Amino acid sequence: MAASSDASDSRESLPTLPAGTPLTFSSLNTVIGEPGGVFRIVDPTPPGNVLDGKYQVLEVKGGPGLSGMGIVYITDAGDTRYAAKTFQHQFSQNLDLVERFLREARTWILTGFHVNIVHAYFIDIIGATPYLFMEYVEPDSQGRLSLADHLRDGPLDMMEAVRLAIQCCDGMIHATSSVPGLVHRDLKPENLLISRDGILKITDFGLVRCNIAEEISTPDAAALPQLSSLTQMGTTFGTPAYMAPEQFVEAGAVGEAADIYAFGCCFYEAICGGRLFTIRADTAIEHLLALQRFHQHEPPVPLLERAAHCPQDLDRVIMRCLEKNPAHRWQSFRELGGELRSVLENAFNHTFTAPPSQHPSAHQVASQIRSLTLLDGYRRAVRLRNLRENQDASPYAFHLALASYFHCSGEPEEERRQLEKAMRVRGPQQGYEAVRRLGELLVESGELDQAGCLLDRFLTEEPESLDRCLEPYVFLCVARGAFPLAEELISRFPRSRRTEALLARIYRASNRDAELIALYEAQIVDILGTIRENLASVEPGDRVGWEHDGDMNTFCEVIKILAPDCHLDVLQRVSHTAWPDLEAYPDFSGEMAWLSEALGALAEIDTFPDAKRREIYRECGRRLGYPDRLQRHLIRDETWFWTADDNEAQNASFST
Repeated sequence: MAASSDASDSRESLPTLPAGTPLTFSSLNTVIGEPGGVFRIVDPTPPGNVLDGKYQVLEVKGGPGLSGMGIVYITDAGDTRYAAKTFQHQFSQNLDLVERFLREARTWILTGFHVNIVHAYFIDIIGATPYLFMEYVEPDSQGRLSLADHLRDGPLDMMEAVRLAIQCCDGMIHATSSVPGLVHRDLKPENLLISRDGILKITDFGLVRCNIAEEISTPDAAALPQLSSLTQMGTTFGTPAYMAPEQFVEAGAVGEAADIYAFGCCFYEAICGGRLFTIRADTAIEHLLALQRFHQHEPPVPLLERAAHCPQDLDRVIMRCLEKNPAHRWQSFRELGGELRSVLENAFNHTFTAPPSQHPSAHQVASQIRSLTLLDGYRRAVRLRNLRENQDASPYAFHLALASYFHCSGEPEEERRQLEKAMRVRGPQQGYEAVRRLGELLVESGELDQAGCLLDRFLTEEPESLDRCLEPYVFLCVARGAFPLAEELISRFPRSRRTEALLARIYRASNRDAELIALYEAQIVDILGTIRENLASVEPGDRVGWEHDGDMNTFCEVIKILAPDCHLDVLQRVSHTAWPDLEAYPDFSGEMAWLSEALGALAEIDTFPDAKRREIYRECGRRLGYPDRLQRHLIRDETWFWTADDNEAQNASFST
C-alpha cells in the first residue's frame, strides 16, 4: 500500500519567436533554475487538506522518523479512495533514491492488474513530486490490514495459512511473468495485505530488481545512519529477519529463489506463530550480524516441532523454501504454488478456489499507459534539475519542464494537464510561459472563453507583460474575428519574423490575399539578402553549419533558382557540420527554414498572379521541407533535449 524557493520568470528568457513557438531549450534551462537556490518539495500534507485541488487527505502513514524514504496518503477523490505513495521531501536531492522510487512505480504499473497484487492505478505529479496512486485496502473490523497485524494474535488457522500462501504464489507468478527478471527482495508479513474478504495482496515494490531497471548502488555500511529498528534496514537492501543468506552478501544479484526464501520465512511464522530465528542483542548492528549468521549457517527448527498437527507434506514444502543453498529451494513460485495446492487437497481435503479476477476498464489501462510516459518525462526532468549543484527548480518550473516534454512527445492532453498544474503552483513573477502555452492550447481546442479568462487575468496581474503572451492573445483575436484588435496589438512591437508570422495568420484568416502575398514576397527578398551577406562572410577553410545532412546540396539547388547571382562556390571550399554540433558561423539552418515557409505558403495562395513563378516557389518550398521544416527548426533544441540520450543532453546543457 502506500504518501520553495521560486525560480522567477525574466523578460530576457522570453523567446521572441513566431506564433506557436514552444519553450526553447535555452529558456527551458533558465526556467528550470538559477544558481543559488535549492529544489524543495513541500512538507507532508496533513489530514483535511487537499492535494492538487482534488485528492482530500484522510490519513497520513509514515513520514520522517516513522518510515524509510516513503510516505503514504490515504485520499478521497470523490468516488474513489486511493493510497497515494510518494517520497519524503528530505530525499528529493538524492537522485539514487528518487530513481529507486521511479523504478518501483514503473515496475508496479507494469505488473498490470491481478487480484493478489495491490493495484497501481496511475502516476500523478503534484508540486513537482511524483505520487503513485494505488488501490486502497481497508483494514478489517479489528483494524488489521497486513499478515503482520494478524500474527499479533498468534498463528493463523493452518488451512487458512496455506490458502493465503497459494494466493501469494499466484501474485508472484503474475508479477514475474509480467516483468521479466522481477525479484521483490522485501517479501515480509508487513507487505502482505489481507483484505476484509480474505484476499492476500502483495504490496511495496520499493526494493524490486528486474531486467528493465538499472540497479542503484547500495550505500556503504559506514554511511548507514544509526538505526533504532532493524526493519529500517529495508530502506537499503531488505528486511534482515526475512532475507535469504545470499541477500546479505550481494543484494543486487539475487534471483527468484531469494523471494522464495522470504516467502518461507513469512509462512513459517504464519503457521507456528514465531519467527524463523529469534535474536537478542544489545544494539541494532549486533542484531543484524546475528541474523546474518543464523540465516547463513544455523539450521532452522523444523516446522513440525513448532506447530502442533502440522502435516508432514506442509513441513516439507515450507522447509525446502528455507534451504541455505538457493539451488536446493523450489525454483519458481509456479512450482511452489503447485506443491501447496497438493498439500491443501491431500492434507486438508480442500480444493483451492482463486478469488475472482478483476478486469481493468479501458480508462484504467489508458491511465497506466499514460503514467509510463509521465514517469519517463519526470525522470528526465529530475536529471535536468540535477545538472548543476545548488540549482533552484520550483514546482512551477518543474511542471513547465514536463509540459515541454509532452509537447515534444505529441501529447497535448498531458501537456495541458502539466501547464494547469504549473499555474496552480506558480509563485510571484512566475507564469508567463505557462500562460502563453496554455492559452495557445485552449485556443486550438476552441475553448475561447477559457483562453480569454486566462489571458485577461494574467494581464491584470502583469499589465506590462503583453509581449510575454502576444501569440495566444493574437490567436484568440483571430479566432473571434477581431482582426483590427489583433493588428493593433502587433503594431506595438518592432517588425520582426515573429510579428510577420502573426500578421500572416491574420491576413490568411481574413482572406486578405494581396497583403499576404506582399508580406511573403518581402520576406523572401529579405531572407535572400541575409543569405548573400552570410555567404560573403564565409572564407575558405571555415566551418559552416546545417540542420540536416544533405542540406548544403538542397540549399545550393534552391538558391541557384531563386538568386543565381549568389556566389555559392565558396561552400565547396569549407568544412560542413550538422546540428546539434553547430559550432561554426554562419549557420544557414534558420534561413532555410524561414525561406521554406515563405515559399510554400505563398504557393498555396490561389490568387497569386504569376502561375509560372508560383510553381517555382512551390517546388523550391517542397525541396526545402515545407510545410514541416520551420516548426521542426523552431523546436529542434527542445525536442532533441527530451528525446536524446541522457548523457548527450546533460553534456549539451553545460554549453547552452
